[in-house]
This record gives sequence, structure tokens and C-alpha cells, in this order.
Amino acid sequence: MALSADEINKVTKQVQAALSTLTTGNAAQIPAADQFLQDFSHSPEAWQVCQQILSRAQSEHAASPPPSDLQMYAGVTLRRKIGNDLEQLNENGRTELLRFLLGYLSHPSERTRLAPVIKQLCPALSLLAAVCESWQDPVEDILQIARQVSRVPPAQGGDTWQISIEVLANLPGDMQRIERDINSGSRFDRLIVAKAPMVFEFFTSVVNTIQPTTNSPSQTQLEIVNLALNALALWCQNQAVPYRMLMESNLPSHLYSLIRFESLLEYAIDLADELMQEAISHGTSLDVKQRILPFYQALHPQISSCVDDEDKTKSITRAYGCAVELCVKHIVQEPEAYAILLQGLLDCSRLPDNEPLDMCCRSWSTLVDGFHDTQESIHPYFIHLFEELIDTVIQHVTFPNDYNSLTAQELDDIKDFRYQAGGLLKDALEVLPHSTVTRKALSTLKSALSRQHWQSVEAALFVVRQIGAHIDDSGLEMLPQFIETFPNLPDHPRVQQSAVMCVSVCTKWTRKNPNFITYQMEFISKGFTNPEVVAAAAHALKYLCEDCGDLLLDYLEQLHPFYLHAIDNLSAQDVGDICTGLAHIVSSAPAHRIVDLIQTFTRPLLERVDYITTHETEKLRDRETERSVDIQLKRFSIFMRSVSRTVDGAKYAAEVIYSVMPLITRTLSVMSHSEPVAHTASRIYRTIFYGLGTHQLPTNPIFMAVLKNVSDEFTKVGYGCYLSVGYAAVKELTRKDGKTTTSQLPAKQHGSELETTMRSFVESITSTAMQKARGNYEELPDVITEMFFMISSYQSHMRDSFMSNSAFMEATFAFAIDSLMGTFQADAIAAVLDYLKDYPYNPSDPQKPSQVMECIIKSLAAETITGENMQDAVDIFVQLYKVSPNHAPSTWVTRAMSGSVLEKGMATPKEMHEFAQAYAASEGNTRKTKKALLGFGDVLRKRVRSGVKVGGFADHANVPVDVRS
Repeated sequence: MALSADEINKVTKQVQAALSTLTTGNAAQIPAADQFLQDFSHSPEAWQVCQQILSRAQSEHAASPPPSDLQMYAGVTLRRKIGNDLEQLNENGRTELLRFLLGYLSHPSERTRLAPVIKQLCPALSLLAAVCESWQDPVEDILQIARQVSRVPPAQGGDTWQISIEVLANLPGDMQRIERDINSGSRFDRLIVAKAPMVFEFFTSVVNTIQPTTNSPSQTQLEIVNLALNALALWCQNQAVPYRMLMESNLPSHLYSLIRFESLLEYAIDLADELMQEAISHGTSLDVKQRILPFYQALHPQISSCVDDEDKTKSITRAYGCAVELCVKHIVQEPEAYAILLQGLLDCSRLPDNEPLDMCCRSWSTLVDGFHDTQESIHPYFIHLFEELIDTVIQHVTFPNDYNSLTAQELDDIKDFRYQAGGLLKDALEVLPHSTVTRKALSTLKSALSRQHWQSVEAALFVVRQIGAHIDDSGLEMLPQFIETFPNLPDHPRVQQSAVMCVSVCTKWTRKNPNFITYQMEFISKGFTNPEVVAAAAHALKYLCEDCGDLLLDYLEQLHPFYLHAIDNLSAQDVGDICTGLAHIVSSAPAHRIVDLIQTFTRPLLERVDYITTHETEKLRDRETERSVDIQLKRFSIFMRSVSRTVDGAKYAAEVIYSVMPLITRTLSVMSHSEPVAHTASRIYRTIFYGLGTHQLPTNPIFMAVLKNVSDEFTKVGYGCYLSVGYAAVKELTRKDGKTTTSQLPAKQHGSELETTMRSFVESITSTAMQKARGNYEELPDVITEMFFMISSYQSHMRDSFMSNSAFMEATFAFAIDSLMGTFQADAIAAVLDYLKDYPYNPSDPQKPSQVMECIIKSLAAETITGENMQDAVDIFVQLYKVSPNHAPSTWVTRAMSGSVLEKGMATPKEMHEFAQAYAASEGNTRKTKKALLGFGDVLRKRVRSGVKVGGFADHANVPVDVRS
């Protein structure tokens, strides 16, 4: 219903008052004002009020224009509503809106004062042109606005040029998005492709206002040319301009003359990038060489002049990086023809700051991938290129001379950069002989040692750290020369850290050269005496033990006192690394020694737990006491998991865990308040199933005792972590040939005590979990998450057992539906969807598929299923399609939406019908299903956000709703 003039004035004053409150009101008033403005912006009345505000602002007869913030709010609101709420207007309303915007944007008065509002309305008019089919020829109408000032230079008619260019710039993209939604391309062809020559001529005429002889264009002229360059790039991006028209014009060559103006540089680069993409997509390398590469030749001298200009540096670096990635297939075949791109990329990488090299990393990696993709042999040109790149990387990873004055944030930035640089070094190994890389690092190291420059020494060691685990024998041959330098290394923590880490990445070489083990163990031990090197030493010991465990058995006796010292004095992370390393040695021991060795190294941990839980009961609720117990159990868990990597280790680890179960049970009993301790105990129990499953050991009474203990603990305290033990039990005990099966228990175990025990455990603990979580979905998301992951594993790996109990199937399905609608936690939703995806639906029974579809559709509307869980929802719809007879899914969709979805006004019958048709037409194709579901989800979310129900739109009963984004 149209508002009267008085009503419009009243609402306008309310909006203005709310805006004023946001800027000058007190804190208590701001939330209410903000809510009012949000509600108003979604309302149908906002169309009329915002148009009236802008009309008053432009009227030459108005006593005083509305305040600028009110005009800006009106412009922003109209733009947003055209994008999201256009369904509120019928065809007449859209036509009126179109007429208003055209009149507003073509009105000459007070144009500069309204420029910020114009900036909002130009893309809005473009979107309206794409949506409103009653607008017969938007391109011609917009060009007509430009013709008003066709004889006026941009410096004088800037605003009109700006409007015409900005509206036309967005039109191809908006038109393509809309027509993709309605599966039609005829209007795009008629309005965009057919009109492309006129538009291209208009844009290039603007660009050509700056000629090679133009010396000092005005700021306005530069801004208008920038807009035209951007518009051309967008039309190329949306493939709206015929390729030959681009290449046969003077545009590629004219770009050279524009890059001398820094304000035009970025958009000129964008357009050159689009021209490159067009040429590559058309397979015309000749055009690239003759018409486009000269632009990069002209751009190259500016690399050296951009050192102090961050924005210019980024633009030029991006230009060469994108060009190399686009031309990579041609570059690997004839690098000399594209040498300007490679030289530009290398010179950008050499710039003093780290950021350009960081930006170039992906392009260098893409180039390396190109050798694999094309199966081309590596041209000698690349050997020289990558040798220079290695030198550049070494320079960039060298710490600055003012290292001691660096802030914590600067050190973090350097750490992140070095991570990227490390990847670049590994890429270089794909091109260069490995001996070349290690020789460069060794040369740098020796030179730095002679100068006693610790930063360069550390940089050389950093290179070895990064490549040590990846180099071949030719590179490994030089490692002794590195190790020989260790006694002469500067006594700087950074140098010592890198040297110790070199040991950790070269352990596979150490295994082949065991005569170095003694020296390496001594060197690592020295690292434990320096607080700043301890973490690196613990890491190095862990890897040395993993790869050389059987060679270190003789060191266990001297490692034991070191271990006892470490658990009292080192951090939890460092002790964890040490436990992992020692456990690998223990697992390599002869079978008859394993139990004794396990007990030797774990007894101190468990004795501490025993003492605290027996003699310090009054402190058990103290945070530090709880943490102490948890840390000791975590170390025990880490040790047992690492020991279980061998068959004998897994067998004896299970026995040791079983022997200490009374202690674990007592600890859980007296510390039932501590969820972290329960989590750690669950990890210990999962270790048993990990070992049994990985090595396919025969099951024994141990695992049954564990399951009973877990069930009892969960019944008492309800922590979801106990359910994760059930998941591990099902998954690991159904392994076959070292891999988890996707269907059943091994045949020998069907009908066995194992199957009976597992079935009883899963059904019993699930029943308890549903009792605890029902009605508490938001409070217990961990219980829902772990329960459904366990059931999913059960129905996948023990499907016959799962399907043999129909009551259990019905109960878990019903609870899954309730949980999906009751929780907003992403992990819980993912677990439920995982269960529903593999549920054995009955093709002849539409009830369950319809329930699932209805829940997913509601969740899309409520935005509880979002990007991270969207693929699971799509997979369910695909699965339901595949199990259905005779395209029943379209019927299931209609049934799912005919209830509360329609009643709550989330969708119109037309929208539901279109979605059902799109789903049926997907034929189980994941991509098509995802497109249909995402599109319908957008419709639902917009409807819910706007708060406007179906049936509340103007003239809705007579006009089909056409919702498009």
C-alpha cells in the first residue's frame, strides 16, 4: 500500500533521528536505533521513502536538501534492496523504480554534491537492468546518457561519463548471474553480445582521450579513464567482447602509453591480464607474443623504481605473477620467447622487501607444476633461472642485522614468510640437481663462518632444514661437510636451533650412516642445555628415534635418567616429543623386553597420578592439580600410542594399559568433575583399538573390559569423549589388510562374541546418550557429535548388525532429525548429516526422505547449515536421488515443503516447484544438485532475513514472484 506524503515525512524523520542517534546518541540508545534502521531497510515501505528522500535532495525547488547522511542511507538501502528484496515489488513497481533511477542519474543539477549516492546507485541500476525484462534496451538508454556529454571532455562532464561507464561496466556480470539462475542466455546475447561493438567503441573512445602525446591530464580525466579501463576488463572477464575485436583494435598497444601515469597503472595491468587470459583461452600464442608481451616489456623498467611504493610494488608483482601462471604451458616449451615474464618475476622476487617474493611463490610453484603437466624436459634456461632464485631466497631468509630490535609481530611475520620460502626451496629441487642446492647452501655457510656473520650462517642452515628430508643421494653426500662445521658455529640460539633441526630432517641419511649417530646424539643433548634450543632438540630427538629406533637400543640406559630429568623440567610439548621418540626405540626392542621397558619409562608418570589421587585428594579440584594429572596421563597416552606402531608393541601396550585400568578407573572416579582428564583417558583407551586394528591382532578380553569401563563412565558423567572410544572400536576392529573396511566385520567374526559385544555396547551407550541429550541439544553438542560419528561408523562397518534391529534404527533416525533442528553447532550438524547420508533408506517409503529434506531445507533457511556443512547436505540429496525409483525425489521434495515450509511463508509454490524440477533434472549429479540447493537456499535465507512472508508482497497474488540475486 502506498504511503501518503504525511506518512512519508513521519517515517523520514524517524529514520533521520535513528541515524543521528548512531552518531551522537548515548550508548544505551544505539542498539534500538540500529535495530529500527535494519527493520526499516527490510520493509516494503523503504522503497517509497528512500526514493522520496533522494527526489527531495535533487529537487531545485526544495527549501533545503536532506542531510548528506540521510541521502547516503537512502542510496545504500535502495542498492541493497534491489539486490535482496526485489520480490517485494511487482512489475509496475519495478518500472517506477527504473524510471526514478534513470531520471535521478541523468539529472544534471547538483551532481558533484550527490556523488557518493551516485556511487551506490550505479551498480543498483545495472542489477535492475539485468532483472527487469520490461527494460527493452538498457545499453542504448545508458549510452544515450553519455551522448549528452559526448562533445564535452571528461574533465568537464565527468559525472555523466562516470555514471554511464559504471552502469555499463557491471551489466554483463549481472546479466550472466541472473540468466544462469533462469537457464536462459537469449537476453544476454541480444543486449550484451549484439551491443558489444557500440559499448567497446564508447569505452575505447574514453581511454583514447589520453594519447602518447598527452603530458598533464587532469585528475578527473585520469579517474574517468581508470573507470573505462576497469569496465573493459569486466567486459573481457565476462566474455562480452568478441576476441578479434580486442586484438584488432589499438587497445593492446595503447596500454603502453598509459602506464607512465601511476594512477592508471593498476587498471592498465588488470586489462592486460584480461587480454592475456582471452588470448590464452583462444589458443593464440602468436597474439600473446606480438600484441601483449610488449606491454610487459614496457612495464619492466618500472620494477626498479617501485621499491618505496608498496601499492605499485604489489601491482607490478601481481602483473608478472599472473602472466606467468597464465602462460605456463607455453613458457615450459619455449622459455626464451617468454623471457620478459620470467625475468620480471625474478626481478620482483629480488626486491628488498619480503612481500614481493611471498606473492611470487605461487607463480614459481605453478611453473614447476608445468614441467610435470606437460612432461617437457627442463630447458637449460630454467637451470640458470632457478639458481638465481635460490640465491634470492637465501638473501630473503637471512635475518636482518637489527634482529634484536624486532618486535614479536615482526618475528611472527618473518616466520610466516620463511614457511612460504621453504616451499619455494622444495619446488627448486624439482628443477635443479639436488647437489646444486646443497652446494649453494654450503658455500654460503662457509663464507658466513669466515665472516662470523651469524645471520648468514643461520640462513644456510635454514636451507638444509627445508630440503634435508627431500634431497637425493647427490645432495646427501655433502651432509658430512655441514656436520663438520657444527663445532665452529656461532653460539647464537637461532644458529643452534637451525643446526639441531638440520639433524632432525636428515635422520633417514643417518640411518644409512650410523657412524654419525653418536655425534648427533651428543649434539642434540647439548641443545637441551640451552632453554632457547630445547624445543628444537626435543623435536630432533623424536625424529632421530623414529627413523633409527633399533639403532638406539644401546642408548636407552643413558636416556632413562635424562628422561626422568626432562619430565620435571621441560614443557609439556617438549616432553611429549621425547616420549614419542623413546617409545619408538622401545617398540623396536625384542619382544621379551618390551613390557619391562614400557613400565620403566611410564612408571614415573603413573606413580605421580597415583600419589596425587591418593594423598592430595583435597587439591583435586585445583586447576594446577587437575593439569598435573592430565599432563602425566597425556604423556602416558603418547608413549603407548607410539609403542603401538609395531605388532609386538601394540600387543604389549594393550596389556600394560589393561594392567593400569584400576588406576585409571579410580582417577576418573575421584576426578569425575574434570572433562580434560576424561578426554585423555579416552585417548588411552582408543590406543588399544588402534593397535589391535592396525596390526589385525586377535581380540581378547581386554577390549571387552575397556568397553564396559567406558560405558560405565559415560553413564555416570555423560562426557562425549567416551563415545569416541566406541567410534574407534568399531572403526579399528573392522580393519582388513591394514585398512578400514567399508562394509562389514571380517567374515570370521560374524556371529562371534566380538560382534555381539560391539552391538550390545553401541546400542546400550547410544540409548544412554539419547536420554542425556534429548532436549539439551545446544548444551551437549559434543555428545551429539561423538554419538553420531560412532553410529555412522557402526552402520557403515557393521551394517548387518545395524539393520537387524529396526527399533534401534528408528530411534536413532528420529533423534537425528530432532538434533538437526535443535543444534547450531557445526561439528554436531556435520555428524548428524554424516549419519543421514549413509542411512539405508527404503525406496518405497517416502516418509523418511521427506523428513530429511524438510529438515535440511529448514536448516538452510535458518543458516545452521552453511558452507562447511553444505557439501554434506548436497551428498544427502544426491544419495536420496540414487535410491529412489522413477524420479521420486521431486515428489519427496514437494511433500517435504508442503508442510511447515509453506505455512511459515518461506517459499512460494512456484519457487518450490522450480526447485523440485531442478532437483529431478539433476539426475544425481553432484554439481547440478549443489547448484539447485544453493540457489533455493539463497531464496529461503533472503525471505527469512527480510521478515516478509509469502503473501505479504504487493499484488503478490497476481504477479509471479521472481527472486534473483
